Amino acid sequence: MHSRLSRTLTCIMALALGAAALSAISNRYFAAAAETENTDTADLIRSKRVRELAQSKGISTADSLVLLRNEAETNGPKLYEKNCADCHRYTDSSGKVYGADASSAPDLTGLGSPQWIAGWFDRKKIVSPAYFGNTAFKDGSMVDFVRGTLPDLLKELAEEDAAYKTALDDLVACLAAEARLDRPRKADADEESVDGIAEHTLFLLEDLTCTECHRFYHLGDLGDGPDLTAYLSRDWLTGIIKDPADKRFYGSSNDGMPAHHKSADDCLMTEQEIETLVDWLRGTWRKDPPPQRSEGEG
Repeated sequence: MHSRLSRTLTCIMALALGAAALSAISNRYFAAAAETENTDTADLIRSKRVRELAQSKGISTADSLVLLRNEAETNGPKLYEKNCADCHRYTDSSGKVYGADASSAPDLTGLGSPQWIAGWFDRKKIVSPAYFGNTAFKDGSMVDFVRGTLPDLLKELAEEDAAYKTALDDLVACLAAEARLDRPRKADADEESVDGIAEHTLFLLEDLTCTECHRFYHLGDLGDGPDLTAYLSRDWLTGIIKDPADKRFYGSSNDGMPAHHKSADDCLMTEQEIETLVDWLRGTWRKDPPPQRSEGEG
């Protein structure tokens, strides 16, 4: 009997010691986690950006921490590295490069700038890794047009009317203006609903045969090439990141770019994350314009 009682007491003591040990481990784990969280929070509070946000917006430090979670300057680079850098190369305003040298999709440095847009109409640049060089579109109709049809077409138009001597520059300026839009414009906008678009601009895209493959407001049809209505604007970029295979963009010709937000239940990124990423790419969070590719870069 004494032996049975002794064994029982021994078991009880072992269980008690085990529970105490587990409790101690658990306490140390949560204490370490809390210490890390407090350290991270303290670092954020001390950060220059949090103070800038609080001062510029007239809000508390606590509120600026909440704002910081969705701020483009802070979270844009993280979102880009996680979702875009495997395919797209990008150089930010400080010169930091995101993505590998041998990117499989266009370089997004200077996205939406006249210099970046002009590269699409350069017979050498369009087939370079900075544009379509490492994509399935390298042998597509756009490359054929730029390297074959466009030079002759520009020459013919300029001979017919001197106003077309600057046709290519005018086209680039037109598309760059679309990229700077802050308000969305509908892909199905008809002639009566289009405002702020000069008539000669509409004719320009027709005369350069852009609307044979692309829609631009009420001109052309969706389905062949990306819609040029509000091209590269905040609304346009948000849309193509959400679903590049939508008929407004690449449709069935989409070259491997994943849909990042088809729905709330089928997404790689939240809508807020996509908007944050777009604001970072467009440089709308800072006063200076986004970096632009130099003339010598291909």
